[in-house]
Amino acid sequence: MTKNLVKNSTLLAAFLALSALMAGCNSLQPLLKEFSSSEGPSIEAQWSVQIGEGVGKYYSRLEPVVTEKMIYAADPQGVVVAIDRQSGEIVWKENLNISIGGGLFAGYGLVLLGSSDGELLVLDQDSGKEKWRVGLSGEILSAPQSNGELIVVQTTDGSLYALDAVTQAQKWVYKTIVPVLSLRGTSTPLIKNGQVLAGFANGKFISISVDTGIPKWESVVALPEGRSELERIVDVDGRFVVDGDIAYVGAYQGKVVAIELSSGRILWKKDMSSHVGLESSLSNLYLATSAGELLALDQSNGVELWSQDLLMDRKPTMPVRMGPYIVVADFEGYLYWISQIDGKVVIKHRITGRTDRDNPISKNKAVYQSITRESGNGIRTPVAVRGNELYILNNYGELKALTLKK
Repeated sequence: MTKNLVKNSTLLAAFLALSALMAGCNSLQPLLKEFSSSEGPSIEAQWSVQIGEGVGKYYSRLEPVVTEKMIYAADPQGVVVAIDRQSGEIVWKENLNISIGGGLFAGYGLVLLGSSDGELLVLDQDSGKEKWRVGLSGEILSAPQSNGELIVVQTTDGSLYALDAVTQAQKWVYKTIVPVLSLRGTSTPLIKNGQVLAGFANGKFISISVDTGIPKWESVVALPEGRSELERIVDVDGRFVVDGDIAYVGAYQGKVVAIELSSGRILWKKDMSSHVGLESSLSNLYLATSAGELLALDQSNGVELWSQDLLMDRKPTMPVRMGPYIVVADFEGYLYWISQIDGKVVIKHRITGRTDRDNPISKNKAVYQSITRESGNGIRTPVAVRGNELYILNNYGELKALTLKK
């Protein structure tokens, strides 16, 4: 009996030591406990709608688009849905039988999306019926954009197209050379003040004339460095932020920079790797580094104001502002409301689960829980916010509406 106890104790001690060692690894961070402040706001579920089969383990950032009355969401297998924001009722649903690669745009009576085969599709915003489609030169992995007259869309071969929103005629195309290796994704272009702003896989951020397609200026956000092609990846990916006459742009394995839009002059730069996208509020810039650390920078000079390492190695989504908070999700299905002031986590809320493996030693899940992450079980798309309402599309294809209650 004593021998068995000693043997079991030895095994348990060895297992706990192994677990502690594994927990110290970057990719095997232990599970975090769910909590919310007893004096702070609470989360109330409103409705849930299934949008196709979901992205699963397929890398996609098909975040939903919110308008005043509706929310539009899509599935990589070609399902596009329009939903009433208040009731959660499906207004229209179309199965386009294509592989949707790029995000959605909704406005000016149009719903825009791109396919993995390089097709730009234009749907009627009220009915979902297809108005027209056109083939482009490369895969579309970001949301097309429009000002009602012009549609701009970026492709993975380094091209930026401008098309007439009514006639579908090509107005111009701007092309860059794509490095040997790059991230799977592209920057989402923006039409603003007579120019199209876009970032590219070569580390450049460019202003292009809406009318002519001729570049006004180029700014280098990051230069390729290192011996291997992997080390030289410097994609300007994810969402950049424009505030007044300044654009804030991040690059993978590069820098976060502030660029003057009138001239292309870099006002400040800070060494860090970021590719999921930026957010701004309260004169601050919020971002998640490629390692998962959340940071707040002063927009005027790039000085770090606070950092939050709770989400290190948890693949946080792009920060999105919601009232006095920024909200991110992670790859295990948790949502975090984080104070814009000091970076403290105010609410942590789980909306989807993951599968635990059996304990290979004792089979006792109450004692042992696998820390292996299943990428198909969490959240990869950024949240969408409108007022005190939040919408999140998990990797299972379930769109949930939540309300922040004070």
